[in-house]
Amino acid sequence: MILSMFALLISLVACSDRTGYSISIKQAKCEFSECYLDLDIRYSGRERPEILITVDRIPVDAMDGIRTEEPKYSFKLDSPGSHRIYVTLVKGKRFLTSPVSTDILVDTRIPETPSIIWKLSGGKLSIHLATQGDISYTAFRIVFDSGIEKISAFPFFEIDIEKGRDYIIQGYTMRGANSSEPGILDFLLDEDEAPKINTFIESPYSGGPVTLTLEDDWDRSDRLLVDASTERSGIRFLYDGQRLIPESPLPQGEDTLVVKVTDSSGNSTKHQESFNIIKRTSENLPELYIEEGAVRNAKWTAQDGTTVLQKFSGGEWTVISNHNQDERTATIPRDSLSVEGDLYRLLVKSPSEIMLPSMPVFAKESFFKRFSTEVISSLLGMDALLVGGNDYRLFGNVVVRENSIMKVESGSTLTISRGNTLLVSGVLDLEGRKDRIALNPGGSYGTLEVSTNGILIARNVDFNKTRIVVKNASVIAMDGCTLGAGLEIRGTRTVQLYNCEIVGDILLENVMDLYIHSSRSASGKFVLSNSLSSTLSRSTIENDTVEIKNSRASFFLGGVSSQHFKIYQLSRVSMTGLEISSEKLEVLEASSLSLEDIYGDGKFLLSVRTLSRASLDEKLAGKLDLEADEKSVIAIY
Repeated sequence: MILSMFALLISLVACSDRTGYSISIKQAKCEFSECYLDLDIRYSGRERPEILITVDRIPVDAMDGIRTEEPKYSFKLDSPGSHRIYVTLVKGKRFLTSPVSTDILVDTRIPETPSIIWKLSGGKLSIHLATQGDISYTAFRIVFDSGIEKISAFPFFEIDIEKGRDYIIQGYTMRGANSSEPGILDFLLDEDEAPKINTFIESPYSGGPVTLTLEDDWDRSDRLLVDASTERSGIRFLYDGQRLIPESPLPQGEDTLVVKVTDSSGNSTKHQESFNIIKRTSENLPELYIEEGAVRNAKWTAQDGTTVLQKFSGGEWTVISNHNQDERTATIPRDSLSVEGDLYRLLVKSPSEIMLPSMPVFAKESFFKRFSTEVISSLLGMDALLVGGNDYRLFGNVVVRENSIMKVESGSTLTISRGNTLLVSGVLDLEGRKDRIALNPGGSYGTLEVSTNGILIARNVDFNKTRIVVKNASVIAMDGCTLGAGLEIRGTRTVQLYNCEIVGDILLENVMDLYIHSSRSASGKFVLSNSLSSTLSRSTIENDTVEIKNSRASFFLGGVSSQHFKIYQLSRVSMTGLEISSEKLEVLEASSLSLEDIYGDGKFLLSVRTLSRASLDEKLAGKLDLEADEKSVIAIY
């Protein structure tokens, strides 16, 4: 056990006897050779008793030691090392209490002269008073600029300085009232070095913001002049204080980022970093398997790249573990297990393709209530398993409650009675990979509503005449599903629609992360609104009208066919490798659109207005009718 170099503080329960007198030690400490006691005494009567203090021995009589009436008392101990202090209440020659004791440590080592380590950045001088020994100090002090003093409990200081001035800085370590000899730094700060630059580009890189870190000896980063652009495509970047953001979407392929930073004295640094823009999504998706047993294991097939195992917790996807391309299994740690069940998925970072997340998998150790009867009117708030191959009719408003799961096995048929709702606040897991599951295969419409924090996982499900309504859910994930009555989602953390066929109106509003892959939508409206990140991969959008409002969306491969395509309200959209068939494509209200490797069977009007921007290559520009107002830009490269 390591004791403090200055003091050992111990609070002791008061020692008392039948006379009504008691004494306890609230605090005992030593700074260098000066020791301090803070005592709590209690007594009956008007006359205050005296305190007897002895060092390293129990008193033999009431005169054996130092006597004082002050409960806060200081005294000197010149002998270094550990000592035991005894305190006792006395009156005349009588003991009024038994002795109470505590240990203190006297450390009389002289404070060490510190070394002064300094660094200049942004016109501020950072100072570290470094020492070599194991002595503990109560304070650190610097004196500079003809007498200005700073004192801190920590050996780090920061001071404003002026270029070209001669500075003498003295640094001291302190132990109580005892101070070291000064460490001295005498220097003239007249040099002005060029800025230092560091960039970080993600891999694979799809053209997003680049992290930029700047450092200069005299200028703050917000006073530095930053000029950045790509060498091949000539696209400029804007600096927001932390990141470089491309003014226009970057075309795919190899290029070089060139950054030049200049300080207020005219010193400049040039930095170059090559990158390869990947704008091709993988046709295949990673597949995750969860094995239950004495431990919970995650397994997946081999991947070309780094694999990240994630868990959905607290409304966010958090990383459990990272794995190289040779690893195909992982044991899920205990802190990633919960009695309510857990949702997992895989992310794969490939150097050659953009990989979308795997379908999520829900795992829970539970004693399911098994249903095999035809009619279900309530799940009784329990975890429910609907045995495969049966026909089920849900009467009334059946509820999957929070922290519970309803799991439906392959080959089942579910009918939600007309005018009724299957309400999901927990987890609905429809597993139809062995044999498809059908919802409402008859002539009547029913409603599936996923509400606050609910989760829907559906594989190979024909929703037929099921109206699907989602409000403030956590995760919606469908793979190989058909939807015959459209889809309405208002507020969800993550939506994944893979290999789906959707007929009817599609409303996707306030979806933080949207992934649509190898899917097709037809008829009605397609509206994407207030989405932070949307990826549409190898999918065909054939709705009558398409609207993207206040969203960031990336289209890769696939196609869009609509009478009217509208991008507006600060949206940022990029399209790569798409077939576009539309009468009119509008970019409005401070929005931007990037078109790359676009083809189609006809000419359409590209209209860019109200402070908006579009970029496209010369070959495509020659095939389109272009229209822009005086406050908007169509950039052709």
